[in-house]
Parts: sequence; C-alpha cells; structure tokens
Amino acid sequence: MNLNCKFCYDRAGHVNRPDYICLIDSSSKTEILEPNVMIRKINGDHLDGKSDKDVEVIWFKHAKVNYFPHGLNEIFPNLKIVRIQECGLKSLTRKDLVGLENTESLWCDANNITSLPNDMFHNMSKLIYIAFQFNDLQFISSELLTPIFENDLQVVDFSGNHSIDAFYIADSCNYRQLFCENEADSVAELMAMIDEQCDKPINDEQTISKTKLKVLKTEEFKELWTTGCFSDITIVTDTKKFKAHKVVLAVQTFEAIQSIIDEPVKEELINQPKVLKKLVKAKRNFDSMVNKYKKH
Repeated sequence: MNLNCKFCYDRAGHVNRPDYICLIDSSSKTEILEPNVMIRKINGDHLDGKSDKDVEVIWFKHAKVNYFPHGLNEIFPNLKIVRIQECGLKSLTRKDLVGLENTESLWCDANNITSLPNDMFHNMSKLIYIAFQFNDLQFISSELLTPIFENDLQVVDFSGNHSIDAFYIADSCNYRQLFCENEADSVAELMAMIDEQCDKPINDEQTISKTKLKVLKTEEFKELWTTGCFSDITIVTDTKKFKAHKVVLAVQTFEAIQSIIDEPVKEELINQPKVLKKLVKAKRNFDSMVNKYKKH
C-alpha cells in the first residue's frame, strides 16, 4: 500500500523540541482496515534539504487506521516517534512493532484499543514515552511494562480508559496531564494500579478464537442468515424454521466448546466426569458434522 503525507516541523508528542515529521491526516484519504498491511511507499514533498532519512516522527491524525501499519522503519530508517491519534486503532501487538526497536515514543491516544499483550515492548530498550490515554483499555497487565522498566521511563499515560485512569510522569519531564488527577509516584506504583484495576490480557489462542467469531459476524454472513441464501440445513422448532449453513454452525459449535475447555476450570472438569463426557460427545458430534460436510 502507498500513502500520501505532508512533511513539516511539529512536536507531535515529543515534549522537548520540534521534529521533522511525516503527517498523515484525514486529507490523505488513508484507510488501513485490515491487519498486517505493509506500507511500501509514502508520497509527499520534502522540505528543502530534507529526505526520508531526516524523518524522526510519523503522525497519523484523524485518518482511518484500524490496524497498525507495517514497514514504517523501511521507509524512515531513523524513526523515533510513532503517533496514531484519533484513528480508530483497534489493536496493537508485538508483531506490529517489529523493526521499530529504536522508537523512543509511542503515542496511541484516543483510539479503540481494549487490550495490550504482555510481550508488546520486548526488545524496545529505547522506549521512554508511552501514551494510551482515552482508549478503551480493559485487558492489561503490569507485565507489559516489565521489559522496559529499566528504560528511565519519562511518561506512561493510561488515563481515561475503561478500567484504568492513571498515569506516571518523571519529575524531570515537562509533559503535563490536564484531564486526570490519578498520578502515580513511580512506575512500580502504576504497575500495581494496573494489576488491581484491569483484567489480564487475553492470550493468543483466545484472541484467535474471538477473531474468528468476529469474522462470522460480518455483513456478508448477516446477509446469508437473513436471506437464507445457499443454506444447506434447516433448524426446526415448535413454531419456526430457520435456514442455516452447516459450516457456520460447525465453527461456532467448535469455538464454544474450545473456549470452555481453555478456561482455568479445565482442571476441575477432571473431577466432573458427567460434564466431561458431554463435552467429549459434543466434540465428536462436531467432528462428524465436519466430515459429512467435506463429503458433500
């Protein structure tokens, strides 16, 4: 994917000095609606004497960036600050930050992020400014900050979120938080607040399962359900008949069973043979349905 931008000087989240930045705003008509999108080129007119090597900041502002763009470091090798502001960003993973290990500042403010994985900041030894204020964070653990705990962190801002409304600012930093009064005295105190107030992040397998279920809720699948188009099975009740699709029912059934088995109650099921027997039977029914579907 190619993007269009404006090159200019601005602060864009860095608190000490203006930087030469690549600004991608709503006028660029940028739309990144799928994960793992590789950015091949960013078009724009550089200021006199400047080139891609001089760009230290990339700032997505009011653009439609639902997922973190990949390949930014290949275009701007000296990138130090990444900011995605009010773009509808839904998630952020360790994979998204590969190649950005020299980043000093990561600002993802006013988006739709609900969860941050524990390993997201592994190998990011230069990261000292972090801002995720005004998202919808609910699933986050103190383990997120463990890999960068010794980085001389200057700003860690989780204010205005679903489960956490707090921040930390180092005494030597002139960054100011105007919308939240819950300031932690140290990073360690903020980490304790995170564990006390937030749920632990969803693991990778659970995330994959939820993603699959979300795919089944797209407009296309809704249309198949409402119209009955291409249905290959009919569910009959006392009062109604529902046209459905075997493969959708099979995947939904399997995901429901798998999510139960993956929960911490798995060990308790061993002591409940009747419940375990029903789960095994349901799994066999699922396998049988899939095999029948493959034959047809």
